[in-house]
Amino acid sequence: MRSKLNNPLIAGSAMVMAGSFVVNIISYLFQLFAGRLLSVSDYGILISLFSLFAILNVPSLVFNTSIVKIVSELKAKNLYSTVSSLFLWLLKAFAAIGVLVVVFSFILNKQILNFLNFNNSLALMFFMLFFAVSLVLSIPISFLQGLQRFMDFSLSNIVTALNKFLFGIGLTLLMYEITGTMEGIFIGALLSFIIVCLLLKRNLNLTTGAELSKWLSRLLKFALPSSLTLISLAVLFNVDVVLVKHFFSEEVSGIYSSMAIIGRILFFGASTVGLVLFPISSESHAKGENTSKVFLNSLALTTGILLCGLFVFVVFPKFVVLTLFGANYLRAVEFLPKFTLFMFLYTLIYLFSQYFLSVYKMKIGIVLAIGALLQVILIWFRHKSLMMVVDNLVYVNGALLLILIGYYFVGLRFHRGQTHLGRV
Repeated sequence: MRSKLNNPLIAGSAMVMAGSFVVNIISYLFQLFAGRLLSVSDYGILISLFSLFAILNVPSLVFNTSIVKIVSELKAKNLYSTVSSLFLWLLKAFAAIGVLVVVFSFILNKQILNFLNFNNSLALMFFMLFFAVSLVLSIPISFLQGLQRFMDFSLSNIVTALNKFLFGIGLTLLMYEITGTMEGIFIGALLSFIIVCLLLKRNLNLTTGAELSKWLSRLLKFALPSSLTLISLAVLFNVDVVLVKHFFSEEVSGIYSSMAIIGRILFFGASTVGLVLFPISSESHAKGENTSKVFLNSLALTTGILLCGLFVFVVFPKFVVLTLFGANYLRAVEFLPKFTLFMFLYTLIYLFSQYFLSVYKMKIGIVLAIGALLQVILIWFRHKSLMMVVDNLVYVNGALLLILIGYYFVGLRFHRGQTHLGRV
């Protein structure tokens, strides 16, 4: 029993899962209050903006994943002075990018508002400011994950969620419209950045001048090929909400958004295992150690969590919707079981992708990109009803998962004579 508790995967997963559980409760409270304080149409706009955030955040996600990969390798080599120099360099670079994003959002303000089918330019302004701050906030959080400081990594996510709730809902209570919500989460993100940097401080030597060219080159070499995988994952996860907002009425998109939030609880609960797997597998790969065992353990743990959640959402969909959102969103009950199946499939795709990236298996990005494009095309041309949209998600993600499973086992057989799957 003691050896299991000392296992980095189990201990790290337990900490991140506990943190994720708290974050999910806070996020649920945020959604609960926002869904009841805002109109159904404003709530649909809110979730559409969050989905737009996830898509716009893909370049950052690519580099954040690369940062975790490189920092885990630096940790394996005990190069902590390089960790500090890399942190300062990336912080300045992402801050500059954030400023450019805000400037371009002002220029394209009308086009963005027209596509999302709403006309609140002030809310959009605060949303873009929130997005810019979140870019910079992602840097210290990624470093905590790469250093395998899973307790502080979890704490940083809790603090970020709590500030989002306190300030986002606090200002919504004052204004009862989406402008207050956006302004609040922007302020909360600023405060979270300060707190997370303080958590990371003990690993940093801010006066260091370590040579970075080699590691920046490695970061780019990982980021560029991995970007296809991460972009595709973001599209698979978020594009349905954005397209539903585009094609359907504000009322219907609000119903779909509530269902998406409920279904994603399954992903956020089970994907914590992948967050722990990635740096552990990356470090093992850097040391030339076997990575298949930690992956298969992660796969078993993730599948077990998903099956428990799937049972609840499929057997008790009405109870779940009434408990989380209330009677105004009962129309979501019809679609929730099948949408939860989509989340089940996607979460396993996410786990396989995290593992393949950790051992430099980049070709899966091509498969995921084709799937993501197919999902966009199917929704664009097959959207007569919400059920048709959800069917599209299940078909595409089911096919992708089968391909990734086949890719893993074919690769395992091909490399049976090697130390582990990640070595060619």
